[in-house]
Amino acid sequence: MRAESMPRQARCCICGGHRQDPHHPYGRAVDDRSTEVCRKCHDKCHAQELWVEDHEGKWVWSQDKENWHPCRTDSEWENLDTPSYFDDVPETAGEQVFDFIQGLESIEKARNAERYEYFQRIPCILNELCRVYGPRKGRRMLSDMLKTSNSISSATVTRWVQYSTAPYVEGMEHLSIRQIVTAVQIVNFLDRTSPDESIPFEEALHFVLTLGETEARREFGLLVDVPSAYHECPDCGRRHAVREKKGENHEA
Repeated sequence: MRAESMPRQARCCICGGHRQDPHHPYGRAVDDRSTEVCRKCHDKCHAQELWVEDHEGKWVWSQDKENWHPCRTDSEWENLDTPSYFDDVPETAGEQVFDFIQGLESIEKARNAERYEYFQRIPCILNELCRVYGPRKGRRMLSDMLKTSNSISSATVTRWVQYSTAPYVEGMEHLSIRQIVTAVQIVNFLDRTSPDESIPFEEALHFVLTLGETEARREFGLLVDVPSAYHECPDCGRRHAVREKKGENHEA
């Protein structure tokens, strides 16, 4: 019995994330049967970090070619409590990540204070992963789980971690994610580039609240202004934006 090509579906058959590509486990030139996967799992398959095979008429996947898991359809994903991607991480961390993801849609519309409390879950999840796998791999696993499960970008995950691990300052639970993350980025940037000029988080946050996020980033060198493409006007001699129209220059 041979497994047939998987029909088009919304979710990745391996991790349950957003389906983006067909994957031909045996190579399209050899066997045109395909499975439905996300871009991340597809890349891992081609990098030989994941394998998909036909076992007795059913598609299965593995990370080590020893422990095999079923490739799931949309309806099978809906009947699961947690995605199989969490099978190889500590149970508590996997459950926490899944609960965190499930609440993302509602928390986006919540007040800042509710958001702040919600995002405090991240350090607990991160600590559990780092305890088992070490700091470097633990942080990478958290990022991978969040991105894989909800098509979340690396930049967004980084902002969330920065936001959730910022030192507490009275009243900061009422501030936006962007304000707190900007302060964290200023502190990290100065620590990395000018250790002698580094400032505490509270001071960086004060600058953000006083100047605004954009001006604070510009003040500390995180934002570099790109010179505008202004030109000298042939009519008045001043430098401003001009455009060419019907062979003549006019003010924009």
